[in-house]
Amino acid sequence: CRGIILVGSGDNFSFGASVEEHTASRVGQMLPQFHLLIEKVLACSIPVMAKVSGNCLGGGFELALACHFVFADKSAKFAVPEIKLGVFPPPACALLSSKIGEGIANEMIITGGTKSAEDLYHAGLVNHLCEDAAAIDEKLAPFIEKQINRTSASSLRFATRAARLVVVKRYRNNIKDLESLYLNDLMS
Repeated sequence: CRGIILVGSGDNFSFGASVEEHTASRVGQMLPQFHLLIEKVLACSIPVMAKVSGNCLGGGFELALACHFVFADKSAKFAVPEIKLGVFPPPACALLSSKIGEGIANEMIITGGTKSAEDLYHAGLVNHLCEDAAAIDEKLAPFIEKQINRTSASSLRFATRAARLVVVKRYRNNIKDLESLYLNDLMS
């Protein structure tokens, strides 16, 4: 296996977690499991690619944020709207500013504002911007064939791990504090 491709079902990548999942009785189990999933994607030794069309919100956005490569079409809209539910997005707080800069990250996290695929392409989060969903496949297949499959499998794994070493350490160092702030302070 030389890569993993994450794709949403239907016309949207993900609307994120439901409002019901953010209740005090459920979030204590959900949040740590989700944070572990993000860590596993970050630390994956093969490239993880997100194909994003439509809405990419909340936890779905954080999952795409953890990917090595994001292929998005011009219909894609990205947001972490948790503030509108009275909470905040811990993985986005740990990762977003290193991907797109503190100014845009603060705007997205603090206001819950939406950014277009084009906005995030120019900010450096979206690697490949495509006209529509069909164009993503037209760009993704040759990318995998020319850029991923032609490398040594062993070298690919080492390079992928090495490229993420600092990010994984930073995430691990910060996610527990963010999780504690969410579960112990905010939820109380």
